[in-house]
Amino acid sequence: MFSHYELTTEPTASATEPVAEVPADSLNLVVHIHSEDDEVRARAVAAPLTLHLTATDKLITAVDAICSAWELDSSKVRLWDYYSQNRYSLMTDLQKTMDGSKLYAGQDLLIECQLAGGGWTFDASSCQTNETNTNETAGSSSTPPWNARSSTYNNNRLDPGEDVVTNATPPPLAGVVGLANLGNTCFMNSIIQCLSNLPLLRRYFDGALHVPDLNRDNPLGAKGEVAEAFCGLLGLLWGNTASVVSPRKFKFVMGQHAPQFVGYAQHDSQAPAQPSPSPSPSPWP
Repeated sequence: MFSHYELTTEPTASATEPVAEVPADSLNLVVHIHSEDDEVRARAVAAPLTLHLTATDKLITAVDAICSAWELDSSKVRLWDYYSQNRYSLMTDLQKTMDGSKLYAGQDLLIECQLAGGGWTFDASSCQTNETNTNETAGSSSTPPWNARSSTYNNNRLDPGEDVVTNATPPPLAGVVGLANLGNTCFMNSIIQCLSNLPLLRRYFDGALHVPDLNRDNPLGAKGEVAEAFCGLLGLLWGNTASVVSPRKFKFVMGQHAPQFVGYAQHDSQAPAQPSPSPSPSPWP
């Protein structure tokens, strides 16, 4: 999986080093490095790095911590969202928070070092970045419909808010697909699995039958974005092209319209399935 210049590091404990206090809401982001410099890679191997930052910390804080730990020039590195150890998107806006950049607890980051000649190893000309407009990633009326029987859902283009296939092995049976845990999102995953296996509800979203019912004008609603995000996620769960899906987009959209779900706190499973009793945050859909 890793090239000659790309290293994965595992944290090690030392009996002689004091243990720093880790915040209760730490994201525990594991850092990897890509560099052509043998000395840089050796420093990274000698000092494995896990960042104990929170969802409200800015990306520049992560870059500064990485550069300090591994003696890197911050003007000659780039930070990548390395979800499931795949380069997912380039973190170009370092003033955004971890949560605003859709980084999740326990995931990986990749720091890429500039080449000696001044260029970069990875082509970023057509990659996704964390500067994508929230309204674009949250869903739109142009979201393609899916069809559970013909598997015609279009999942060719990913954006920083897209749900991700983490295991592309076809499922043993249609709909028997796992959902990756994004921090403490087992509450969300369990209710998604329950709703996903309601045949009448699936048929409602199949072929975009829900579109005429979307209320984009209700100031207390979610402009239909939660419903569209759920529709897109169903497309992956019933598209027969994956056995594990990471519901990144659905998690982000849900947090945008119901702030109690921003971050990684635990909730009861019924919480995301019912409207809020107050007008803020917004009730579904």
